[in-house]
Amino acid sequence: MDSSNRQNNRNGIEAGDPVFRPDRVCGYLDISRATLWRLVQAGKLPPPLKLSLQARGWRLSVLNQFLESAR
Repeated sequence: MDSSNRQNNRNGIEAGDPVFRPDRVCGYLDISRATLWRLVQAGKLPPPLKLSLQARGWRLSVLNQFLESAR
């Protein structure tokens, strides 16, 4: 197991479920960064995973659940 897999497993991130950082989430959902954080504050989107001291991200499965619920 390489160090990136160990790090991912330590943070509870599964290899088959990619994690998107905020800029990629905004592109995927077609929203602005301000809207992204408003959705989190409103409880409509769960808070991001803590990937490192400053890095945050969302699992793709969480984003897909959000899109399904928004339909």
